[in-house]
Amino acid sequence: MLHSAPTMSTRSLILGLGLLLLGLAGTARSDTLVTVDGRVIDGIPMVRTPEGASLTFKHGVVTVPAALIRILSLEADGAGDEAVALRQQAERAKAIRTWQNRQRLKTDHFVFEFTVPKDVLKPIAERVESFARALAADWDVTLPTTSRLLILVSGSETQVAEVFGMAPGSLGTYRRLPVREVTLFFDHRDPGLSMRTLQDLVARHVFGRMEREGELPPFPYVPLAAWYGGSRYDPATDTWRLGGEDGRMIEHLGMILRYGGSIAISRALDPIQDSASRAIAWSLVRFLLTKETLAPRFRLYVAALTSRDGVERTWTRDGSPGRVLPDVNYRLLTDGFGLLEEENRRRFEKAWLASLPREPAPGDQRQLLDAARAAAKRGDLERASDLYRRTIETGCDQPAVLFEIGHLMLTRGDLAGAMKAWQAAYAGDPLDPAVTAALGRLLLRRKARVEGMRMLDLALEISQSTH
Repeated sequence: MLHSAPTMSTRSLILGLGLLLLGLAGTARSDTLVTVDGRVIDGIPMVRTPEGASLTFKHGVVTVPAALIRILSLEADGAGDEAVALRQQAERAKAIRTWQNRQRLKTDHFVFEFTVPKDVLKPIAERVESFARALAADWDVTLPTTSRLLILVSGSETQVAEVFGMAPGSLGTYRRLPVREVTLFFDHRDPGLSMRTLQDLVARHVFGRMEREGELPPFPYVPLAAWYGGSRYDPATDTWRLGGEDGRMIEHLGMILRYGGSIAISRALDPIQDSASRAIAWSLVRFLLTKETLAPRFRLYVAALTSRDGVERTWTRDGSPGRVLPDVNYRLLTDGFGLLEEENRRRFEKAWLASLPREPAPGDQRQLLDAARAAAKRGDLERASDLYRRTIETGCDQPAVLFEIGHLMLTRGDLAGAMKAWQAAYAGDPLDPAVTAALGRLLLRRKARVEGMRMLDLALEISQSTH
């Protein structure tokens, strides 16, 4: 007689006996918590609580809110069918955090390889597929289905550095050679920023498919992709609003205008791009695409840049056409819009200047947050404080944003304000070791040595227990 596969109850008994034997051998506990964004914490005692879960580390007890928990598998649950299922889910979640065990998902035009949870990645993949279709249709671009774009996604900063070779602080890259490939750091602290970054990179791929006879030069290629990176999806109507504002660019432009800086076509096309030049280039693309009388001519200009006919280019070693030369690019743009005469160019730049946004849109959380970060990065603490305040007033309670505000408060010498912000960030995500460590250092600064050292040790424990 053939042996049948063990039933769930039989497997449960086997697993229960194995756990009992492991317990007798003095091994670590098998309690595991998986967060909604895919972080896995294990090897420490855990219990369920009305609020979520309580984790007992050597240096303190951490209460994790239920909103942060995706899976909670406890040794105390025993070996029933439900407990076994939870344990298997937790083990799978832990396994896929390594790149060797990465998951794979195909859509019509993309192949995703990823170590974030599949229920996190799947809606992203669907959104990106929809975005690429809408953008390609808008620009009459044909996307290949036989050679799909490879998109590599990880939620681990260590992993993206070691596996993808991404520099610290980088959110994503788009490579053309040896194969077209996108790499993305999915930051669980700000999924919206990760999604916009991915749209920017996919837009580069879409516009890259136009380059049948030559590469697009940095202008308009880079700011064009950045403009479409800000596209927004409306789930109610299942439609895209292609192109969108960027709080970082708006903040840079506002600074240029406040301090009497210049806005000129030559600066937008400058091959050496600093943050101000990038913002000017983005604003020029924005102006040309949103003004109805100019948009058709801008599209013809972009098409001309990818054509071999009558356009001077560099040439690659294999004899294929490369990018348009900078002076030729400038001539194509100015000639296409009738700007060869000085008077026409001044009139054009005046209209362009009048179109520029000076401030993020009131109540737009994404724009305000990005502008606040840009102001903080350039060291304008007063401006950053005002923008962060306006961000919070929109209802933003992201722990990552509160963490940033705490750093800003500390830089301004407001220790009480920093403590308040970091305590709020800790309440929202007590499993972020960076927040715990920041609280520890601040307590040391305030002469609370014992508690400060405990928090620093706890931060190290959380980091070591997280996969």
